[in-house]
Amino acid sequence: MTTVERALNSIGKKCFIDYYEDFRSCTDKNALTQKILANNKNTTSPSAQMTRINYAQWIFDNNKEKEALSMIINSNRLEDFTKKKAREYFNSL
Repeated sequence: MTTVERALNSIGKKCFIDYYEDFRSCTDKNALTQKILANNKNTTSPSAQMTRINYAQWIFDNNKEKEALSMIINSNRLEDFTKKKAREYFNSL
């Protein structure tokens, strides 16, 4: 498993796409943690959201977003809407 795969597994591929712009431009991790907690009824732990944010920032800091988006586009376990959004982000890079 590559480092990018590990990061995506920790974030969640759908979550990475759902909060792509937020992760990309994050300047306040605590505010983003609260946003994710408020918008996703399945999340409960602030520390887990901080882990997601840290892994997402690692992807962007290391210019691995194209690799991550490619993995999401080629995933067999995601809905078409999520893959379509990933393709849009990929094409904008």
